[in-house]
Amino acid sequence: MSKVWLRFLMISMLAGSFLQGQELVKAGEDAPTFFLTFLDGEKFYLSRTVGAKARDNLRKPLVLSFFATWCIPCKKEIPQLEILQKKYPDAGIYLIDVNEPKDLLRDYMAEYNIELKVLIDRYGKTASKYGVVSDQGRGSLPTLFIIAEDGKVLLSHVGYKEGDEEEYDAVLARITAEKVTSD
Repeated sequence: MSKVWLRFLMISMLAGSFLQGQELVKAGEDAPTFFLTFLDGEKFYLSRTVGAKARDNLRKPLVLSFFATWCIPCKKEIPQLEILQKKYPDAGIYLIDVNEPKDLLRDYMAEYNIELKVLIDRYGKTASKYGVVSDQGRGSLPTLFIIAEDGKVLLSHVGYKEGDEEEYDAVLARITAEKVTSD
């Protein structure tokens, strides 16, 4: 075995061991609270939107998709999320950019005509809380969470392949129908 191949193998094993300690937030668990700002500077507090302390005028189910501009599956997922946002206007569908500068993100949003609101997780702290990335900054993108109004995670999903949006749609259809029947 060549030295280059051996180094690659060792680095891969180390990277894998970093990820083993990472615990993704799962369905049924409470969504970890956080505060982030949107790309436009507006502030977002998860606790004001879902959970026991949520404000009635802001309360709604949420979809949070952690992404980065370099992520190819993210580029495929985002248009599907925009379709779902139009279909479910009473749900908040937000992208959370992980570890990238605002200028790069603004250019990306303009280039791909993205209309979804984007939260900035500049240092990956929120992504780490959700188990999306480890403390060493390694992880898988996109990673998506659907959170009910009570603050419980209904779905956590790593990666994206064509057809995944059908699962997202089914969960959103169920929770928006539940909301209509309970009102």
